Amino acid sequence: MAWSPAPYAITTVEQDTALIEAIIADISTAYPIDPHRVYLAGFSNGGGLVAVLATNNPEKYAGAATVAGAIRTTPGELTAGAPIDYLNIHGTWDDVVPYAGENRGGGGVIQPARDVTAAFAQRNGDAARTVHIPVEGMGHEWPAGIWAPSRGIDVTETILDFFSVSWDTD
Repeated sequence: MAWSPAPYAITTVEQDTALIEAIIADISTAYPIDPHRVYLAGFSNGGGLVAVLATNNPEKYAGAATVAGAIRTTPGELTAGAPIDYLNIHGTWDDVVPYAGENRGGGGVIQPARDVTAAFAQRNGDAARTVHIPVEGMGHEWPAGIWAPSRGIDVTETILDFFSVSWDTD
């Protein structure tokens, strides 16, 4: 299974958006959720969905983060909409979702990490933060925990810090 907007996904953007919204609604019936503190984070194709959600419904989310994001949303589409805090983390050695982007023919165009960040920066201006972290030597991965020291970044910690979210596991 793959998230839209990947061309090989069996669901539509509308279906995936409805699923995410249903999950949030379901969780909020059991736990008190501050709607102003719902953050999006996605890896690879999930990063592509995060970009779509942040573009189509930015008012529903407090921020968005992508890691090695397979972002097919065009820079023109990314610049549209309300400002939203955005963090882009991408490995410079990513051979699955290349840092410099890739035209996959029938598989669409994967946008370069720097272009995605520049589009969010243009959209956000001074109204929201936009940060790009290129990780030299990192491939298509989400380094965290014991794997983080070898990459020089703990992606989970970096995202939580960006959104000022504390995570107490005790």
